Amino acid sequence: MGLNPDTTNWIACLDEAEFLSEPFIRCVNSFLRSEKKPIVIKLATLPFRHLTKKTTAASASVEGEGNDFNYRVIDLEPESPDFVGLSDHLCSVRLRKCGIDEPDLTLEKFLGMEGEDDLIDYYRLEMTAEQSTEEVVLRELLSSLSEARQRRFELIKTDPARVKSDYYKKFAPVYYFRRMRAEAHKGNRTVGWFAGARMLRRIADGNPRRFIQLMNDLFEEARDVDLTPKYQHRIAMEFCMRHYEACEGLPEHGVLLKRIVAVIGELLEQRVHGAEMVDAGFNFSVQSSLLENSLIRATLQLGIAYSIIFTDHISITEGLDANSELRLANMLAAAFWIPMRKGEHVVLQSRHAERVFTQLLISPPPTTPKESSKVVEELQLGLIENGTT
Repeated sequence: MGLNPDTTNWIACLDEAEFLSEPFIRCVNSFLRSEKKPIVIKLATLPFRHLTKKTTAASASVEGEGNDFNYRVIDLEPESPDFVGLSDHLCSVRLRKCGIDEPDLTLEKFLGMEGEDDLIDYYRLEMTAEQSTEEVVLRELLSSLSEARQRRFELIKTDPARVKSDYYKKFAPVYYFRRMRAEAHKGNRTVGWFAGARMLRRIADGNPRRFIQLMNDLFEEARDVDLTPKYQHRIAMEFCMRHYEACEGLPEHGVLLKRIVAVIGELLEQRVHGAEMVDAGFNFSVQSSLLENSLIRATLQLGIAYSIIFTDHISITEGLDANSELRLANMLAAAFWIPMRKGEHVVLQSRHAERVFTQLLISPPPTTPKESSKVVEELQLGLIENGTT
């Protein structure tokens, strides 16, 4: 080909490297550490599956986040310009294949948009304009808070800035979810809540594959019906529930992951929709003694690897611990009617003493839904906030 091997730049792509055994990974690491020719390696692997940083040399290892390599999570922030641009491009390409070739095709144009595409706009669509004013929403959410929070409100109610930041902005998203869930459970009513470009991008969690799968469902439905917010909501909920059920089929610990995710979702749902409204969201951390159990740790890592659970970058590269910040995927938050936001810190714990649940998990890993349900039931998991259940 007449290429100069010393000056020609090359990219070598190794896909699905999670299936490589440790000796092969050591060979790749040796190349990352020592090769000086103009070649770049992109190694695609699941989180926690880059099994070693050692090389074929006994005393040498590669340096992550250094000169040898660095980890990059391919999922984007749902509302980042990169993901907005990517989602608009994917949408326009699909529409052009259907013969719709209009200038500046965007996801917003395909789905339609209520107001500014904010939560309040879709809340207003379901409720009356009067019920959606800031004054009415503030009054109603205050009545749902604890007496202690209501007393604290009395101390700052003459300060509009603090009222807006400490009460309206903090609790309005939770209030909207509580009201919309209540409305959705009235007979056969369907609300148009999980709808609009911003919400559907969030459900996709910045994951291109998940976005394409969701949009495929929407495109198929759009062949026959007008994609009103109610139709979008129904399609989005069916998508979320289908993928929630499918996590049971993931390799190794999928059946246990499904049951643990169900319990976490139910516990977070109870916080959101309990008698008193609290600063709740989709986030949690995990008790250190639970993480010390290899089965629980491996199951949570499986959820993170397949974007069922999300965590911070340090935990992906250095490992999970009690300080790791975890959250449910947005599609699971939708399935359980949990606001896609960070709320007050809560910790997933076992109500058993450590020696008890260690004994519960020394048997072979569960392989059926029934066995998984039994294990999780015996663990007696709960969420602890500020040291109390």
